[in-house]
Parts: sequence; C-alpha cells; structure tokens
Amino acid sequence: MKLSGRQTDGLFLILLAGLFFWFPYYLKQLGTANHKILVATEKIRDGKFEQTVILILHHSGYSALGFVLNKPPESGEGPNFGGPVNTDAYYTLHSFGIYEPGTILVSDLQLGYTEGEDFAKSTVAVSGEHIVFKGVSSWGRGQLSGELHRKMWKVIDYDHDLVFHTDPQKMWDIAIKRPTAQKTSQRKPSPEKSPSSSDISL
Repeated sequence: MKLSGRQTDGLFLILLAGLFFWFPYYLKQLGTANHKILVATEKIRDGKFEQTVILILHHSGYSALGFVLNKPPESGEGPNFGGPVNTDAYYTLHSFGIYEPGTILVSDLQLGYTEGEDFAKSTVAVSGEHIVFKGVSSWGRGQLSGELHRKMWKVIDYDHDLVFHTDPQKMWDIAIKRPTAQKTSQRKPSPEKSPSSSDISL
C-alpha cells in the first residue's frame, strides 16, 4: 500500500516523537563499564592512557568517570595520577565507612570518594585503606561506549585486592590476563548509589 504525503509526514512525526522521549531514557541507562575496571588494550597509544588500569565509578550514556590506578608519582611520594581532567584537584578513594560532607558513596563496591586537599591529608582519610589522586578520568556523552565498541578497553570485574593491594608496576600485566566481565542488565542509576559527573567539578 502506497502512503500519501500526509500519511508519510504523520508517520515521521510519530517516529520523531518516540525518539524524543526514548533518547533521554537511553542516556540514563548505566553502561557496561559501570563499577568495573578498564584495562587499556594495545589499541591505545596515548601516553596518558597506554597500559593503564582505571576504576570506573560511573558510566552512563551521559558520561563516565573514574581514576587511573597504576600511575603513582615518579618521586614515589604524593598523590597518584588519577586522570587528565582537574589535575590540580585532590580526590581520595576510601572505604565505605568514611563519610564527610561531599563524600560520594558507591555502595555496590563498598567504597567512597571525597574531593579536597584538606580531606586527603586528614587523619580521617588515612585511617583505613585509601588512595589519593590528583585529577580524574572522564568521558563525555557516548565517548566511553564508543571506545569500548572499538575494543580500546577490556572490561573486567572489580577486585578489591587488585585496586588496593597490587603493585602498580605489575597491575596492568595482571589485569590484562583477567577474564572479561560478564555483561549485566542495564538499569537507571540511583543518586544514592551511583555518582554522576555533576557530583565533582569537571
């Protein structure tokens, strides 16, 4: 059956309206790397990210953010390189039991992270397992999903010992041999459990 011009226009408007309402919902869905660990593959030649291991604390269609785990300071002292964004800002990844104003809790991983130099140097921050970073790794809308599609990263399951108890110099060699994480069903992020890019100043 051949559609008239008016019918075609009507069908197009219906499809456009459906896309208008569906697209924001799609962007809110948590990505496959959410609360996982990224391991750079041989396709990444960027000096900042080559052979890096990154803990992803949030991944959705809107954005992604996390911290590089295996780039300690060359001097051996001071904060680790967390990523190329906000490189003057301090971030402390710490146990779930520590909570200060501004702390973002990630209950799925039993972790939290807090921004600020004062907190990073406080006795509260260093009272348990923790890592201090300067800078954060972040991706814009759809950027990380595109990199995953191009096989630039391997996604593995979160491992507490890998994050906190592994020599950074050996971490990539260990992580790249881990099995790929199983895909989990996507869901909307919960503000109480999943940080968003608006929670830190990017």
